[in-house]
Amino acid sequence: MKIKEMRELQHCPINLKDKPWFDALVAIVGQENLVTEFSDRLAYGRDRWPYATMRYRFGHLPGHLPLVVAMPGSIAEVQAILRLMHDARQTVIAYGAGSGVLGGAAPMSPDVVMIDTKRMNTVLAVDEVSKLVTVQGGMNGERFEAHMNNLRYTVGHLPQSLNMSTVAGWAACRGAGQASGKYGKIEDIVAGMKVVLPNGELLEIRPAPRRAVGPGLMELFIGSEGTFGIIVELTMRFWDYPKKEILRTIGFKDYVSGLEALRRIMQLGLRPPVTRLYDAPESEPRVKDFPDFKDHPCLCMLMFQGDPDIVALEDKKAMEIVYECGGKLCCDEPAHAWLEHRFLPLSAKPVSQGKLMDTCEVSAHWSIMPDVYENMRSAVLAVNPDAHVGAHWSHSYIDGACLYMTFIVPGMDEEKAADEHAKIWEGMTRGAQKAGGSMSHHHGVGYIRGKWMAEEWGKTGINVLQQIKNVIDPNHIMNPGKIGLR
Repeated sequence: MKIKEMRELQHCPINLKDKPWFDALVAIVGQENLVTEFSDRLAYGRDRWPYATMRYRFGHLPGHLPLVVAMPGSIAEVQAILRLMHDARQTVIAYGAGSGVLGGAAPMSPDVVMIDTKRMNTVLAVDEVSKLVTVQGGMNGERFEAHMNNLRYTVGHLPQSLNMSTVAGWAACRGAGQASGKYGKIEDIVAGMKVVLPNGELLEIRPAPRRAVGPGLMELFIGSEGTFGIIVELTMRFWDYPKKEILRTIGFKDYVSGLEALRRIMQLGLRPPVTRLYDAPESEPRVKDFPDFKDHPCLCMLMFQGDPDIVALEDKKAMEIVYECGGKLCCDEPAHAWLEHRFLPLSAKPVSQGKLMDTCEVSAHWSIMPDVYENMRSAVLAVNPDAHVGAHWSHSYIDGACLYMTFIVPGMDEEKAADEHAKIWEGMTRGAQKAGGSMSHHHGVGYIRGKWMAEEWGKTGINVLQQIKNVIDPNHIMNPGKIGLR
């Protein structure tokens, strides 16, 4: 339905009092903590999924609006809501800050109650001996990191969406921050959590340095995107705020030389928090004004943080590898420009110009990375030869890296844009999987990638996940249709 048509219907809204659970919901959170007005619910009709933004631009929803948004202020209120919804067999979607880019929080059916967790936004405890911090799941990422910085610490999880994401959202989507080379992805940082299950029960997974007590329960919920329950509290590892930081700006003759340098740096055992390598198309707008890059057009940035002596040694060993791989130390302006804008969304400008922009991040081993890159790039250009296609590698490990590909296609009508968007995504995902890569590194699955989960895990694997959900969520109320599950 068009947004305009829905706005006209707001004068005849759904009578929530006809819902048998509504009065009980009011009693749980209070009328002041319910969102019922059309204009307010419109903000919850999508996350930052670029396709949904395009649909809004054309005056359409990607799916539907929630019936109502409840904003609980405590774990007990979340429990009471889910107990109520479970008994009523009412569909529920948890909502943090809406920074997901794959439709994971978008209501795709018309009968959805949304639970916004942002009122639960307090740092509860800081253990400075064990370096563990306990925080409520609705805490804003930027505020959380600022709180820890004031104590001279860092949590080390710095996604581009830092200022528009929640801590529980990081875990629910199995996210990665820009400093993951040193501090790890979110699954390496989370040490414990509390989760409210679909029936309202509270599951507490106590933090421990390591365990050997059967399969890891926490793995079920990190990356579950609200399909198994709602993460309401996390205990996370943190580090001393770095005393020293070195940022290097490097040019390589081609992306393959840059990848070789990153591979050798990581396999030597160095821990640069930031390793960012751009292909030539992605580098060009960043380096075109700097002669240093004329014969070395692929931009690379390396950052080292921590104890000054260790940082100096890591920098020395890394630069030895860079030079052996044909890299060149260049002017710092491109790296400082990235630092200045690293937490800003990049899609706003092309979208405002009527273009369609989207990103697809995958992971792959070093040995197959060029094949994955070429497959994905070719898939985009096969659909639209006029598309801009560029890529960068933003997270590096001993065995591989994250490839983050961006495509921008010229403006077109909605039907053609939707068709091209679907074909490009199909081609990129199949291309990555065909070469042996994983279809997602840190954005998660959401709605759009659910159709490829069987190829990612195999039919047996996705059946195992579905059977687990059937036990945890027998009424299938939690975000159905996301990550490929009912």
